[in-house]
Amino acid sequence: MSKICANCGSQLDDDAVFCGNCGTPVQNNTSTGSNESKGGIAGAINKFIDNVKKKDGKSIGILAGAGGVLVLLIVLIIVLSVSGSSPDKALDNYIDVLLNGEVNKMEKIAPDEYWDYAKENEDMTMSKLKSQYKDLYEEYILDALEETYGDDVRIKARITDKDTVRSSVFNDMKDYLKSQYSIPKKSVEEAVKMDVTFTFKGDDDSDTRETVLYAVNIDGDWYIVDSVGNFIPLPMSVVD
Repeated sequence: MSKICANCGSQLDDDAVFCGNCGTPVQNNTSTGSNESKGGIAGAINKFIDNVKKKDGKSIGILAGAGGVLVLLIVLIIVLSVSGSSPDKALDNYIDVLLNGEVNKMEKIAPDEYWDYAKENEDMTMSKLKSQYKDLYEEYILDALEETYGDDVRIKARITDKDTVRSSVFNDMKDYLKSQYSIPKKSVEEAVKMDVTFTFKGDDDSDTRETVLYAVNIDGDWYIVDSVGNFIPLPMSVVD
């Protein structure tokens, strides 16, 4: 059965590891849209570090080197989550934490239910998370950004379109959040799909990238998730 992108619905080649339309990592799913993810941010970060160190273009499925590191970083961050009082604020926090390395805001990347899940299943405390991501950012992410764009890299994101997630997808998302993270369905108030344009500008170069993000409102706070409802869905599983 042909693969279907869980994010935008585009048809994929059988051996695809990224969607050619929106860039979303391809999970081991079928056209039914099923997507089961195990683990947490510990595994995602560890695998990301390993593959950045190797700079193995064949296993990563993209060009190696600084540009490849940046593309892989974009794939990693578009499926991570950051909370806020609105989707726009969630996006601002998203940049601060993941692209500017402000680990002091890490508590905002997921609701309490996720951290309970991460501690129980991954032995991942907040202090461990902050330490791992701080090292990742300083040793690899910042270097990759500066090597690609030069010093003083400035990153902006702009929501160009926003639509309410259709009811069937929203109901599936609530089911997943309930089964995976024990988040009550009544706590999941709404969800939106957003077209987002990222702009990277440094002293030497600049670039613009477009992607699709989802935001979900849980008990009044907004978080970035993927189309299934994963806060941290282990995108590095595509290079296992």
